[in-house]
Amino acid sequence: MTTSDRGEHELGPQSHWLNLSMCFVALTGHVPRAAVPKENVEASEALTKRNGSTPIIMIDPGKDAEVLFSDVSMALTGNWRLRFDNRGRLTKAELDSVGPLKTRIVPMSPVIPSIQPE
Repeated sequence: MTTSDRGEHELGPQSHWLNLSMCFVALTGHVPRAAVPKENVEASEALTKRNGSTPIIMIDPGKDAEVLFSDVSMALTGNWRLRFDNRGRLTKAELDSVGPLKTRIVPMSPVIPSIQPE
């Protein structure tokens, strides 16, 4: 575990920010499974339909950092938002449990309009 993982230095792109966040979530009594980025459309669509997102860290240099990730280990997607101060210490954790997006099929128009440049 690095010093930034122990809350001794600010979080950065090279720190283990997702692992650290998942450890804090595990302290709630549930071991999360993060939706990791995949390089294909099907995986992205499946995650979107679950109303989730891939892990991301937003850093405000010298101030704080915020980690967002989706826990896809249960039927409802758990969208976590964890805020860390400039020393890498957890200051706030929020969970938003959401169900899958409701989708519907919209048929294409039988006539495709022509595109006219202006």
